[in-house]
Amino acid sequence: MGYIDDSIDLGNNMQCKDDDSECLHENITRYEKIESYQDGMNIIRKEIGGNESYKYVYIDREGNEIIEAIYSNISFLFKEGLAAVQKDGKWGFIDKKGREIIELKYDDVRHFKDGLAEVQKDKKWGFIDKKGNEIIKLKYDEIWYFEEGLAEVQKDGKWGFIDKKGREIIELKYDGVYSFEEGLAAVQKDGKWGFIDKEGREIVELEYDDVYGFEEGLSATEKDGKWGFIDKEGREIVELKYDEAWYFKDGFGVVQKDGKWG
Repeated sequence: MGYIDDSIDLGNNMQCKDDDSECLHENITRYEKIESYQDGMNIIRKEIGGNESYKYVYIDREGNEIIEAIYSNISFLFKEGLAAVQKDGKWGFIDKKGREIIELKYDDVRHFKDGLAEVQKDKKWGFIDKKGNEIIKLKYDEIWYFEEGLAEVQKDGKWGFIDKKGREIIELKYDGVYSFEEGLAAVQKDGKWGFIDKEGREIVELEYDDVYGFEEGLSATEKDGKWGFIDKEGREIVELKYDEAWYFKDGFGVVQKDGKWG
């Protein structure tokens, strides 16, 4: 696997090397800076016209331009075969051959996940598929990716969840929400956090000042400045006595007390 050293300002000294420090190509001194590396391609910022006006371009390991330098901004990674690009203030998506798959007409976009991408136009968000079809109408003030079949959406300051058909499965009534993890989602109302299931039933009472999502059946929760862990029925498994706590992983939870971690 080759790479380009992006630890310096490249200027006329840019070198591309493989893992054995062998030069792969040197015909790339016309580029100003590397931004990323993926799938045999590098994202380069190229000065246009010598007036500190830059465009982004993909080059291969031999220094050949794969995608024309016409974009003012570009996502650093292809996700599910598509990359977000911006020109004249509008965003869309291209494939790895530089073909415009989804028209550049959005004010903002996020990358594809599970076949859907979040897009914004006229300050409203929705979802499109890889053909550019509007799957979820652009009507929300904020949205986030689907997890476990449901996506977080916000409108008029309140959050809830929709399914992939756009149906509001959980009413938009919460002040804050986190994605579903292990079948439960953290929700906040009137400054307190708890957990609901996918039918909107309150499984863990909204009584905590802060929470993390469930990992290995346990959630780190905080009340009155002290952290501990609860299970999915709201039972206190680890006493809330720590100054900080993180997720459980491989049977262990990271906690902090009096400035010491363990």
